[in-house]
Amino acid sequence: MRRARKAIVVLAATTFASLLCAAEPTSAPAGGQIPQPGTPIPNLPKLPDVNSAAFKQVTEEAAPLSPDQIKALRRLVDDAERAAAAPPRFVPKPVSSAVTVSLMPGETPPVARLFSNYVTNILFVDQAGSPLIVTDVDPGGATAFAVTWSQAAKQGSNVIKLSPKSAYAMGNISISLEGVPSPVSLTLVSGQREVDYRLDVRVKGVGAAARPAGAVLPAAANPAMQGMLEGVAPDGARTLTTSNGEVQAWEYRNRFYVRTNYTLLSPAYMGMQRSADGTSVYEIPPTPVLIALVGGSTIQINLSGY
Repeated sequence: MRRARKAIVVLAATTFASLLCAAEPTSAPAGGQIPQPGTPIPNLPKLPDVNSAAFKQVTEEAAPLSPDQIKALRRLVDDAERAAAAPPRFVPKPVSSAVTVSLMPGETPPVARLFSNYVTNILFVDQAGSPLIVTDVDPGGATAFAVTWSQAAKQGSNVIKLSPKSAYAMGNISISLEGVPSPVSLTLVSGQREVDYRLDVRVKGVGAAARPAGAVLPAAANPAMQGMLEGVAPDGARTLTTSNGEVQAWEYRNRFYVRTNYTLLSPAYMGMQRSADGTSVYEIPPTPVLIALVGGSTIQINLSGY
């Protein structure tokens, strides 16, 4: 009987020690010894929070990049788009210029400077600066240039718009104008360092409404006055001081030249040229005082510096 009880106690101690070793295999002493009875069992690690793990996984799938990484990526994309949009060689200088077209045989047609992705506005005026209505446009390189004119023609406009379809398109264009007996030709060149945002084409003649029947076209426009219309005086011209900021004046070859949007009343001018926007250059004898008409009222303008 005593032997049986002793065997049961030994069996129970052995079983307890086995369970303890199975519960904490890493805490067993070196050499695989069984811990002594009464050794405290350490706390088991906590199970992970299912909600937190799921939220972290969804967040990583929805936004795998950090804010700094997103900013860096957008900078890379912006640099790539900027490089793709930039011209391969240079950015052209925008200019507004004016040319004179002669209808005489043997004359060289003027050149309009275009650039890819830029629109050039071409305005046609007569020698006095009055609009010449476009009646027909025939682009020689129809596949090389985009021409906007049909809508303008219905409104009786003197403007056509051109844009090249390639970086180095070349060709010409023929324009028929109301009251002008022969068409006007322009040479079109793209890819230059300067692009004509606006080109005033002045035809040597006057509009049909102002020219009597059978009248011939007058002589060529004064090249000095043509340059002054663009605000550029010829070599040898002296800039005069005016009392009105809207008036420019030069002394050139014993004549005064006045550039203004006002209507000059006095003195009587010997020559006049007008641009499409209404700016005029008057050739007058030397005088210290001008009388001009502005909005129905007359004003006095003083000149000095000559």
